[in-house]
Formats: sequence, structure tokens, C-alpha cells
Amino acid sequence: MKLNLYPAFEALSLSHEICYNTEKDNNGIYQLLDFSDHRSSASRGNCRFTRGLMNGYILHTHPYGSKAYPSSEDILQSINSRHTKISFIVTTIGVWELIYKGNKSVNNKNRNSIMKRINDMISEPLYDAGLLRGLDRSKPQTITKKQLLNKIKRYTIRVSKLLEKKGIKGFKINFTHIHDIPDDRLYNSFKNKSKKKKKTKRKTKR
Repeated sequence: MKLNLYPAFEALSLSHEICYNTEKDNNGIYQLLDFSDHRSSASRGNCRFTRGLMNGYILHTHPYGSKAYPSSEDILQSINSRHTKISFIVTTIGVWELIYKGNKSVNNKNRNSIMKRINDMISEPLYDAGLLRGLDRSKPQTITKKQLLNKIKRYTIRVSKLLEKKGIKGFKINFTHIHDIPDDRLYNSFKNKSKKKKKTKRKTKR
């Protein structure tokens, strides 16, 4: 699937998150529909989804000054929401895809322990990389793209393994670096990328 993420990237300069539902246009491109309900009382400036057009593909932003990676709340919400097929997060370093194909949810008994584990240990490599509150546009990056991708790979694997130990199988996190996203912000999800890889393999066999 292809998404027009231009509005989301523009919204990264805001002081709060924006939540979007999506709708496919006549050209087969998913457009973002702003269905935010800002929690003015929350110091973090996070948003929540109000009921609207729900096709299972949702998105929200992590603007400058917020985490540049999925929070533990984001991860558990994507698992416990029965209506969500893919939860996209647009951040200062790129786009995250949270995908859950299982049928179990995280119960209250495991919720706090999972969140603590993700916050205290699993997210530590990204915290050390200076991504706790996003990239500072006034300062040069202190980590290379390769180093960042390696840290993110370890992060995604550790999250999946932790959830599997808790009986939650079928959860996956994908990431696309900001430099790999076109300037027009037309983004191809990993669903498209995996299909292209399969076609390439078939051609090679011939």
C-alpha cells in the first residue's frame, strides 16, 4: 500500500501529536484524515483516536521534542486494538510500522511488567543514541545511519521476543529511515516492499 505522508511530516513541527485515519483515493493512494482529539491536560501533548472512518490503517506523529521511536503504550495499543491492521508512526528519524497478526491481547496482569521492561531495558539503545526526545535540528547527528539501523534492529527483535515470552505471538515492527523516504512523502509500506522482493527472487530463478 502507498500512503501520502506529507501532512504528517509537516505536522512534526507542532508541539503535540496528530492522529490520522486513512482513506484510499481514486488513484489507490491512502490519504491521511485528521481525526485527532488532543488531550490538552496531558503534558506530553499526545492524541487519541476518535471514531471515524476506520479501515484498520491508522497513523500518528511523534513530533520534535518527543520520542523518535514507538512508546510502550503505542506497542500495547496496537496489540489490544482489534480494529488496527497496521499502526504507522511518523517521527523525526523515519516511519515505523507496528503490525500484529495474533489474536491474544495483553491483560492487565502483564501490562505493567511489559511496559516497564520496554521502557527500562529494551529502549535503552535508542535512548543512548539521543533519540529519547527526537533529533535536535540545531545539532548535527552524532550517529550514522548504519549504526542507527543496527540499534533499531536489535530493539525490534527484543520487543518481539519479550512479547512471545508473554504469549503474544505475531507482533512485528518495521522501520524506514527518513533518508529512504521520497521528498514527495509518498511512502510504500513494507507490504509493497515484500511483494517486490518475491517478484525479484522469481525472476532470478528463471
